Amino acid sequence: MIRKFKYLAIGLSFAAFSGMASASTTACETILRDISNGSCNASCAASYKTSQPECFPGGAAPSAQQIMGTSFQMVSAVSSALSGRFLGSGPVMSGDAKQQTGMAAGGASQRWNVWVSDTGSSLKYDASSLSAGSKSTSNVNNFVLGGDYRFSPSLVAGVSAAIDNGSGNLQGTQSVSTNGYSIAPYLGWQINKNWALDASIGWGAGKGTVAGNSKTDSDRFFLGSNLSYTQWFGKWQVAGKGSYLSSVEDVGDVKYNGTTAANTASKNKLDQLRLGVEAGYWMNGFMPYAGIAYSQDLRRSSSVADSANAPWDKSAFVFTLGANFFSLSNNVTGGIAYNQEASRSYSKNSSLTANINFRF
Repeated sequence: MIRKFKYLAIGLSFAAFSGMASASTTACETILRDISNGSCNASCAASYKTSQPECFPGGAAPSAQQIMGTSFQMVSAVSSALSGRFLGSGPVMSGDAKQQTGMAAGGASQRWNVWVSDTGSSLKYDASSLSAGSKSTSNVNNFVLGGDYRFSPSLVAGVSAAIDNGSGNLQGTQSVSTNGYSIAPYLGWQINKNWALDASIGWGAGKGTVAGNSKTDSDRFFLGSNLSYTQWFGKWQVAGKGSYLSSVEDVGDVKYNGTTAANTASKNKLDQLRLGVEAGYWMNGFMPYAGIAYSQDLRRSSSVADSANAPWDKSAFVFTLGANFFSLSNNVTGGIAYNQEASRSYSKNSSLTANINFRF
């Protein structure tokens, strides 16, 4: 894990190339070579971006998946850290002083909180059954380190930094590798004992390499807001969350064998709304839980015209199984969770996340 710090922080884009079957690797290499050496002018390049978008970086489908595996994962990690800090480390039971310790608004007397989250995502997209359909896979690791300070029982401010790196392939033949970083400050507000609101905003940059000879640099801007609710019924906890996530990714011109291919840049956008509910059972500091969420893509756009060849399902259900632990005497909390996205026709996404928080 320490090795990852040579990249320092998060965010990146797997954006490089959607790699659809309508053009072979050789055809794509010819197109990029002609653009980079000036044989294909701006008008020619624009025409190729429309007719053969698989040869250019930032295709809408793989870029959207990569955003979910990096920027959106970072926003979720921040929200999880704040929810654990705000909305309770166990049921409050009258007459039990030990149970009540550390459960007041904002985490009792501990003003500082340092946390770590590590997520491994498996992202698969396959529309190869369609005419000129695309196919891509990627495995992305997203490591986030955060710290925050409680200014009052209800207000927390902090900053998080992350790194991501990934590997995969396009069309099952072209290898892809990525790495990147991002930084995101955030705020958390505990409205009352049941409700909490958090918001984060971040910037990132990344690099991608396809087949060893085509390289891209990217910049990313993202933001997110989450409204969380928690209610205890004895030892049962019921929690709900509504989230709005948005990311914009700018991918620069492709450098083909070290030469810039002009007019090959792209911009990708993804806005998403999530609504979810979880139920857990308190077992003296250990709480297993299960949840389900509904995800709706409000906007997905790309300057690379691959929408016809890379269809996208706008909605999905996400199933979660996890467990949290709380050591109130040591002011340490943590957890592990597995998420599986279902009901999309062309993509299958899953993730495994582990996190730990230290309060002092």
